[in-house]
Formats: sequence, structure tokens, C-alpha cells
Amino acid sequence: MGIQILSTADSERWDKIVLSFEKYDIYYMCGYAKTVSFQIPGEPFLLYYEGERMRAINVVIKRDIAEDTNFSGKLEKGRYFDLVAPYGYGGWLTEGEDERADLFRQYSSWCRESNIISEFVRLHPIFDNHSVYGDDYEIIYSRHTVGTNLSDYDDPVQAEFSKSVRRDVRRSQAAGVKCTVIEAPDNWKVFRTLYEETMDRNGADSEYYFPDAYYEQITSSLRPYTIEIRAEAEDGEVIGSEMYFTAGKLMHAHLLGSSHRLNELHAGALLEATAAAWGHEHGYKYIHHGGGRTSDEEDALYQYKKKFGKNTEFDFYCGKKIWDEDKYKMLMEIRGLSENDSTYFPVYRM
Repeated sequence: MGIQILSTADSERWDKIVLSFEKYDIYYMCGYAKTVSFQIPGEPFLLYYEGERMRAINVVIKRDIAEDTNFSGKLEKGRYFDLVAPYGYGGWLTEGEDERADLFRQYSSWCRESNIISEFVRLHPIFDNHSVYGDDYEIIYSRHTVGTNLSDYDDPVQAEFSKSVRRDVRRSQAAGVKCTVIEAPDNWKVFRTLYEETMDRNGADSEYYFPDAYYEQITSSLRPYTIEIRAEAEDGEVIGSEMYFTAGKLMHAHLLGSSHRLNELHAGALLEATAAAWGHEHGYKYIHHGGGRTSDEEDALYQYKKKFGKNTEFDFYCGKKIWDEDKYKMLMEIRGLSENDSTYFPVYRM
């Protein structure tokens, strides 16, 4: 009974617990938490609650606030911490009868005993778990996200894709482009080359380039939960490669690498159509494409993604919680900041 805290050193048991839930997703798995450590400094944990009639899981990254460059030389290390969800979507995932009061009573005790000052969580739009949090958290609507419904239509491409995208699929096929699905790939060399070329063209920041260890993790514990879809031109050149996560009943379009010819041959549409056909055939419920860069309904990226899910969208929420008001104020004073200085949370890390 109670909450168990598992580190990534206990990866086998971590994943066994996650896979025992009826609903789960890649973002709760240990291998994914390890990949996030290349982007977010801190220590990932799986929190597993087992009550009399309810179970729950959550993944958090515990960060030492003293390691933030804003507090260099100003705080003692190992004394003040905050929590953040891994990049993607998460938050408490529950099953069984409602014992949320006991869950959050125990979670609150752990946070306070662990000197947690604040917490920021990106809630799962498909599992719609923002309602789990009640009044103790400030729950904030962020934006719509887009999905392709694979289970409710005989032909998801015909039902969910826009006319313009379906036309591009036909154009790409007529130009001789072919797409191949590689299940559980054992290397990502072709993808990585195209992806990094894409980042170079876009002038991307260094955080969008992943080290060798990232790809090693993808090809080890996460390998059963990945597919690569390649687009090949008629002359044999690979012009696009897309990484998908495929855990539970959900597919996530994660990363895309392409040459300039992908757009010239309208092959991006064929990549997405291939993913939808494969997911439908293999019994997945949705492809989740994520949302736009902003909450604006006219956001260009959101409008582009809607072309692949004209009937299917979800609401994405974030949650904020200050666990220790006094220490939070102390950190703000060290930075010389007030809550009005930014909408970023926690403000002391801005």
C-alpha cells in the first residue's frame, strides 16, 4: 500500500508496472525517461500508488535547483528541488475506484519530505487526466492537439485527411515515391543523417541535436515501441524518415528528417498516410500529432496538423503547484523577481 518510488536503476520493474495498466503510453516508460535526461537535467522517477481499490502511476523528473545557473554559488546543493514532467505528456494515470484523496495525501507527504518547492506537469490530452488533480493544482488550458483516429473508420486516410493532403498522396505515388515501414529498427543512422541535415537547414538550437547515447537508448529498451517510416524517391534516394513511438494503443509522430525533395515530391503526405494505414492494420487507436507552437487557433503548425485529423482533436492542459510557499518566495527574492515578471513557471527559473 502507499506510494513506491522507483529510479531508472530498477527499469525492469518500472516497465512491468507501467505495462500492467490498461491504459499506458510511451511517456511513462523507463526508456523514455532515460532519453529525456539528455534534454532535462535531473533524476527521473516512477511513482506507483497502490491503494485498496485504485492504482496510479506518474513519472517526474526531480531537479536540484542549486544546479540552475541562475543560482550558481547562491544555494547549497542537494537541499532544494522542484519537479517537472518529462517532455511530452504525463501526470497521474489512475485506474480503479476513486481514492484520489489518499493518493494526493501521500504524494503531498513525499513532496514535502523530499524538499520539493514547486511542480510543473504537462497533462495527457488523450487520457484527459487533468480532472484527476482537483483544486490543489492550478490547471491551465494550453492548446488543442491533433490526432488521426485509426479505430473508428474503415479508411482513416479518407475520413481524417484533408482533400489537399489526399491529393498530395496521389501526386507522390504518381511520382514514384514509395514508403517502407521498419518495425523495431536496430539502428537509426539513415534517420539521424536526414534529421540533423533538417536541423542544420532550420538553424536549430543545440538542444535539438541528440547524442549517440540517445539513439542507443532508442535501439535498446525502447526498440519494441518504435517504427521508422522511410520515403524513397524513384531513383532510390531516401528523402524522408520519420520516427514514431508505438506503445499501448497510441502512436506518436516524434521526429522527422527530410531532404528538400520530400516537399518537392509531396512525400510528406505519403509518409503520414503510410503511418495511418499501418496503425489501422495493427490495431492502434490514434496517431497523436501534437499541437501548434501557440494556443492560437490560426497557428500555422496547428493548421497544418489539422490536415491529418480534421475530425479529431484533444485539449492539452498543464498543471502548476507550489509545495513550499516560503521557500518559493525565498528563491524569487534571490532572483529579484515577482510573479508578475513572467508567465513561465516556476518563475525563479526564467
